[in-house]
Order: sequence, then structure tokens, then C-alpha cells
Amino acid sequence: MLGNADAFVAKIDTTQSGAASLIYSTYLGGSGTDIGLGIRVDSSGNAFVSGETASANFPTTPGVVETNNPCRALFVSKLNASGLALVYSTYVGGGSCAGADVGEHTLALDSSGNAYVTGLAAGDAPGLPMVCAVQPVFGGSIDAIVAKLNATGTAYLFSTFLGGSGGEVGYGIAVDSGGNMYVTGLADSGGFPAVNAAQSGYGGGYSDAIVAKISASPPCGSCSLVFTGFLAPISGADATGGSFASPLRTFKMNSTIPVKFSATCNG
Repeated sequence: MLGNADAFVAKIDTTQSGAASLIYSTYLGGSGTDIGLGIRVDSSGNAFVSGETASANFPTTPGVVETNNPCRALFVSKLNASGLALVYSTYVGGGSCAGADVGEHTLALDSSGNAYVTGLAAGDAPGLPMVCAVQPVFGGSIDAIVAKLNATGTAYLFSTFLGGSGGEVGYGIAVDSGGNMYVTGLADSGGFPAVNAAQSGYGGGYSDAIVAKISASPPCGSCSLVFTGFLAPISGADATGGSFASPLRTFKMNSTIPVKFSATCNG
């Protein structure tokens, strides 16, 4: 045990009893507090574990999406079937002071080995990279977050904030056979983005439950590019004084033409 509290992972053979039933058992953590909250197993017996860590030295593997934790973070770790090695291990949302509350289903897994995780982001929220986000802008003091990692933990395939001006937390996540994501949690104000809602208004009290379905194909490629002009040294005219507004221009082979575009992606 490295810290004052470590996550642990154990595999138990339910056909056995007593000590013979424990196939493997391992610590998983660094020098801070580490808590295991979710676990899933793939068809090969590899265990995917999620949780929260406040350890700056939580065990990570090379090439994963995040290897540094300046605050606290969610983590996703994949152990091989024997429990003897990490296939990959990564922070998630470490730059956002991201974490998880007491949810026990913060992790989901699809048939391709992609991992889905939910939790919360607070503090320096822009530290969480947005990929194909349905809500790329941090809503308030605390937002729920949803992230999808590829099968090797080396890239975000999707990540988004999910929240309004109050506080929202993701407690549970599931994925269907089509890759659609289902997220549940709580909101403590009326600012949560309700879309096609069975209940569009905040009920009151301390908090309301929230449920969201996110498409397997969010608007990842919905970027529009608009040509807005040429940059210096051309700046709207060629050497003869002609305007580049004309429909046809001829340039010398291998010329470098500095141009300017306005890009809009996912709002």
C-alpha cells in the first residue's frame, strides 16, 4: 500500500470457497487517496477499473491520454487477465480537478474495448480536452463530465461537459449495442440542459436526478470553414494590383499562398 487509502482489484472464483477462491488481488494507487468505484470485464478476462485519485504518482502507462495530475482526477486502468500487469492506466480530466462522487457505476465498456466514464469537473475546467463535445463550454462551478477512451487508452474518442450554472455530477453510465451513451446523476439547480425532456423543469429541494442519452455519433465532424481573405504579403491584391475577389487566379507552382479561414466546430 503506497498511500493512506489505495484502490484494490480482486478476482474471485465463485466455484471455490475460502482462500482457494481468490485468483488474484492487488493494490492500485499512489501516495494519495485512491478509490475504486467501477469495474467491468471484457470477453478475454481483462478488468477495467475506474475511480478517483488524489495521487500525483498514481500508476500510469506510457502514451495514455493523461499522465499528470495537478489536482485530483478520475482514473481508468485496464489489468490483464492474470492481474499481474497494467495493459494501460490513465488519469481522466486531471487538469479539471475532475473526480467522482459516490456513484458505483462510473464505468461502461463496449464490445470493441472502448471505455466510458462519467464523474464531475470543478475548478480549472478548461483542463479537460473537449472531443466531439455536445457541450464544449463549462457550465458552472461543477459540471458532470462524460468521456470515451479508445481500446488502448491513448486517445479520447469523445468527451464533454454536461451541466448548467449550478452543480451537476455524473453517477452512472451505460452504453447500448449501437454505442449510444446513457448517463445518470444529479443536478442542484434549474440550469441543466434539458432536451426532449420528460420533465423539463427543476423539481426543487436539494437536487433532482438527471438522465441523458448521448448519440453514438455526436457532431464530431460538423465543422464549417469560411474563406475570409488573404494575408500579407498578398492581402487582397496581386502584384499587378488585381483583386482576389475574381473567380479565377493563377499562381506560380510551389508558391506559398497565406490565406485566412474562419472555423466553427460544434458551436
